[in-house]
Amino acid sequence: MRILFSITMATLLLLCGSACDRAQDQSRTAPVEESQKKVEKTISKKPAMIEAAGSEEATLKTVLLQGNTLGIELTNSIPIRGVQFTLEGARMNEMRTTSRSQNLLADFNRESGKVVILSTSGDAIPPGSGLVAELVCDTIDSARLSEIKMVK
Repeated sequence: MRILFSITMATLLLLCGSACDRAQDQSRTAPVEESQKKVEKTISKKPAMIEAAGSEEATLKTVLLQGNTLGIELTNSIPIRGVQFTLEGARMNEMRTTSRSQNLLADFNRESGKVVILSTSGDAIPPGSGLVAELVCDTIDSARLSEIKMVK
């Protein structure tokens, strides 16, 4: 009888210990799973980057305007909240926004040729086609755009 009682108690202790371990494991993984879901939702809400100049949703190209002024023309089928690119083959002195980008922050780095046009308020460049910037340059040898990124 004592042996049967000892075996029963040992079995109950093992079962209880096993159940407690599983409960602890679940309590440790549940917050991780919940936080992972929150991260996935946050990531899905972040703006998507358009890496190429010739994507189906947006294209960016240079247009020679007057003298040493280059126009940056955006053709987009979706709202665009930011544009970044590097201008090669030309040295910029000044950058002006246009009616399509007037509410956006715009800046450039003369040394690197990097240009950034972006919304800090949630505004976007509406779908359409037209100039988003005018770049006044010292010289325009073989101006081309590289490292183009757009945020939708």
